[in-house]
Amino acid sequence: ETTVGAGLPIIETAQSLADTGDHVLGIEGILSGTLSYLFSLLESGVRFSECIEYLAANGFTEPDPFTDLSGADVARKICILARQFGVPLELSEIGITPILPAAEWQRSGRQWTAYDEYFSDLVQDARSQGKSLRHVARYAKGEPCIVGLSLFPQDHPFTKLNPADNVVQFRTERYSSNPLIVRGPGAGPSVTAAGLQADLIKVCRELRSRVQKRTRNTWQPGFNAFSARIGPIARA
Repeated sequence: ETTVGAGLPIIETAQSLADTGDHVLGIEGILSGTLSYLFSLLESGVRFSECIEYLAANGFTEPDPFTDLSGADVARKICILARQFGVPLELSEIGITPILPAAEWQRSGRQWTAYDEYFSDLVQDARSQGKSLRHVARYAKGEPCIVGLSLFPQDHPFTKLNPADNVVQFRTERYSSNPLIVRGPGAGPSVTAAGLQADLIKVCRELRSRVQKRTRNTWQPGFNAFSARIGPIARA
């Protein structure tokens, strides 16, 4: 769960839909809280290099910010989500359009100030059209899965986010005309730590349940000892 949405129940929602017989038609979302925060700062007039410096200093990026900027992390997340519905999607099938211009990247690499003008122009161009830039992942049944920048009108749910918010829109047979939306904080030390803790508790509970099932009919000291060790953690 934490891998995809930090503390948000995104995978849990997808699994609940699939477990109750719903079938996915499309998944679209902002799956990087870091990039969500980045474009929020850019739209407020902050230079790209200053955005990266701020996000890195406050724990919103990976140790190497390029990991976030490459789009590869977002591709992994949309792949995980699609697979919850039984879609045999592979990472190699996802088209990723990097947000950093290839030509500039070859010249400048991680010299973030070199991209200030480029991103300033992108934001201004979007604003002149009455739209906002967002980094999104999009899967639609029967179409190529893509990751990259998209323009959205100002009244779209993807533009009305708090800094670092993630948002995922599930369009299924049950939720076809009115998609199901999950939204909330998707990056930051506290929410990520809480999400990781929740994942560990789920694992402990699952292990405890398996141990109890195996020891109902066969008493084995090793299993009982293991159950005794993880029991307090699972109950917590």
